[in-house]
Amino acid sequence: MIVFLLLFIYVFLCFFLFLVSPAGSVLVTPFSTNSQVGGIITLSCDASGGPDNAFAWTRSRDGEVVSNQQVVNISISTFMDGGVYSCNVSNPAGFESDDSTVNGKYIIKLNYK
Repeated sequence: MIVFLLLFIYVFLCFFLFLVSPAGSVLVTPFSTNSQVGGIITLSCDASGGPDNAFAWTRSRDGEVVSNQQVVNISISTFMDGGVYSCNVSNPAGFESDDSTVNGKYIIKLNYK
């Protein structure tokens, strides 16, 4: 019985000493950005916690996963590529996310004669 109790305590301590939740530690940069249509923007997601943090970038308008990397390059092909992008970080100890707002803008050129 004591052996099982000691084994339980050992496993419990190993789990909580070596797995740290990313909760409260996820930070996306930039928080908000503008890009003209045809441009490319880069979003970065930093998180403490771990080990084994898994990253997933999603686009809010359709929930599509656009990347599983810590840094993502987003091509602004149309105005619709703008919106809120979320970095979701998870590991066995927890989950946290942070957002960035991307504004796609058309540039209108007027030629006066």
